[in-house]
Amino acid sequence: MQYPKIKNVYARNLLTREPIDELYSTPEIEYLADYSWRFTEKIHGTNVRIEYDPKEVNLIKGKTEKSI
Repeated sequence: MQYPKIKNVYARNLLTREPIDELYSTPEIEYLADYSWRFTEKIHGTNVRIEYDPKEVNLIKGKTEKSI
């Protein structure tokens, strides 16, 4: 089974393949740039949450608030 490709947030330099800051890969992502984003992904059956906020302490938590 082949999964669909997920677009990167930023466009990439065609020669170096490095992201170009502030040049978004799609108009939809550019439209959403000023909104708060929330991502979820299940990795190898692991039930954890990683919360990232550049202004706050980053946390690694269990799947739910009840888990330690």
